Amino acid sequence: MFSFANPQYLYLLALLPVVVLLYWWARRRRVTKLKRYGKLPQVERLAPTVSRYKPAIRLAIELVLLAVVVVMLARPRAGTRLAKGSVSSLEVMIAIDVSNSMNAPVSANPNDVSRLSRAKLLAEKLIDRLKNERVGLMVFAGDAGIIMPLTTDNQGAKMYLNDIQSGMVVAQGTAIGAAIDLANESLGIDSLSQRAIIIITDAENHEDDAVEAAARAAQGGTQVNVVGVGDGEGAQIPDRHGEFMTDEEGHVITTALDEETAQEIAKAGKGTYVNAADKDAIDDLSQTLDKLANGSNALVTYTQQGEQFPWLAWIALALLIAHTLLLIRKNKWLGKINFFTRENKS
Repeated sequence: MFSFANPQYLYLLALLPVVVLLYWWARRRRVTKLKRYGKLPQVERLAPTVSRYKPAIRLAIELVLLAVVVVMLARPRAGTRLAKGSVSSLEVMIAIDVSNSMNAPVSANPNDVSRLSRAKLLAEKLIDRLKNERVGLMVFAGDAGIIMPLTTDNQGAKMYLNDIQSGMVVAQGTAIGAAIDLANESLGIDSLSQRAIIIITDAENHEDDAVEAAARAAQGGTQVNVVGVGDGEGAQIPDRHGEFMTDEEGHVITTALDEETAQEIAKAGKGTYVNAADKDAIDDLSQTLDKLANGSNALVTYTQQGEQFPWLAWIALALLIAHTLLLIRKNKWLGKINFFTRENKS
């Protein structure tokens, strides 16, 4: 099997006829200028050491050298062989809860920052820790949606993160299970990559079976981690008018972190649960992800095509040396040899 790693460079072979045309044009101009001084055979006798054939030979060497360099850039590969190596890669999808309850403060103190603000800050710090991993962002409430697919652009991820706000998902509620399913589907299918989901939520799940969804993801090789935001005492949810949200009966709604459910989800997903209020939350979560990534340093066997450009490099070097040594003037020793008549010794 023969292929090229960078086949786009083969378009540069179109330069070969251009070089030939430029050579032909230059020779025609040279002949035209020489004719100004007399008939061409007579003018050529004035430069007896100039070879009539070496310029064409040098051109042929230049064309072959150019073609070899272009093919080298295209990186030809042929044949297959079994190779072994270790693989370490990690894909992380961060899912942030944007339901109305995330507008509540992180504690019973109404002057504290909102849960959503704390979630975004924690996600930003986590993205800074993910140097070479692919990371994606999604939001969820009563439904879930991807706002940034997997990428290694950490700065771009943080720009999308700043735009996250409550109300991005029209359907209200907290469907953590739907978020886990969508995140799992969005992660890469490369079996050599480790996959992790990080759910940042207050875990007030009223829509589906998040524990079952986490178990399904873990069974498929995706780790589910949960970051709990808020506290167990509960807080009231402010609305756009500065008032507190009420239920259908007019009672002020109090929302609290369901830490037990969050822990169950993380356990089912074979991941880690951390509380956002814990000062070591980022460190604990990072250690979990590092352990997962390091666990992918397994020895794998894969098929690899052999690179063919080294021997082309030797050919190019030989052509370059030949081009340098081949002068325009005639070889004196070659001129002494008569190829067409035999010397008469009688």
